[in-house]
Amino acid sequence: MSININNFVPDSKIFDSIKFTTDTKSASDNNGQASFLDVLKSKMEEVNEKQIASENATEGFINGDSNITIDQVMLSGEEAKQSLQLALEVRNKIMDAFQELNKTQM
Repeated sequence: MSININNFVPDSKIFDSIKFTTDTKSASDNNGQASFLDVLKSKMEEVNEKQIASENATEGFINGDSNITIDQVMLSGEEAKQSLQLALEVRNKIMDAFQELNKTQM
């Protein structure tokens, strides 16, 4: 499944190019927990699904689908907006931490 947020499709090479300096396994570590990269991919897919659900609800309402109310359209739109804002804030924090680590390693 490719991520498609507002017609932006990041290349899978972005996720594949992330390298960790510690020993990590692709699926899970010794305790059976998901790796950071797997969690990150999973959460980005959830954000993408909310964006798509919001778009589908809006299109359904515009096309006159009687099962979709304006309340559902507004709620799905706000949920998609909030999840995208949260993803951006998490990304910003990760980038800040990465930059701070690079400063301390020099």
